[in-house]
Amino acid sequence: MDLDAVLTAEGPLWDQLYERLAGLSDKNLVTPLVDEWSAEDILFHLTRWHDHACDAIEAMTTGREPLSRHDDFNDWNAEDRERGVDDARRIALQLRRALMDCVAGLPPEQRRGEWVRWLHANTQEHYSQYLSDLPELGRAPIAGAARDRPAEAARSTQDRLGVDANESMRLLTKH
Repeated sequence: MDLDAVLTAEGPLWDQLYERLAGLSDKNLVTPLVDEWSAEDILFHLTRWHDHACDAIEAMTTGREPLSRHDDFNDWNAEDRERGVDDARRIALQLRRALMDCVAGLPPEQRRGEWVRWLHANTQEHYSQYLSDLPELGRAPIAGAARDRPAEAARSTQDRLGVDANESMRLLTKH
């Protein structure tokens, strides 16, 4: 899998998802949508993944273990809800830019391989999952939506790689 192709596809998907989520009113941003997750929770969740991915890239390039951990998503949400909607919008943009900066700084020999597939799964595929699960976001509650779809999207890396996200980060940093 080619990193440039991943990034070319990632940008428009991020823009579409961010505009859909961050463009909501403050009230709609904090209204639970699916499995008690709000659009604010989804923004912070993606922010955590961007931060996690940046740490993983830095770990890979320096040969250290990743510092950030993939933990309970609902615990993350509870912590992040205290920050508020303005922080959700601002931090989501900042950490997405930081991730793109991390990726841009990679030397050619580190712009391919298993970690690129991991990055694809945690950006492009992650965004696509939310875009498909939340087609009416901000317009009305989603009738009949699966109650655990955000949690399923969050577990997508584990399902695709066959190991938990923390283990996948340890494996990726050894390459």
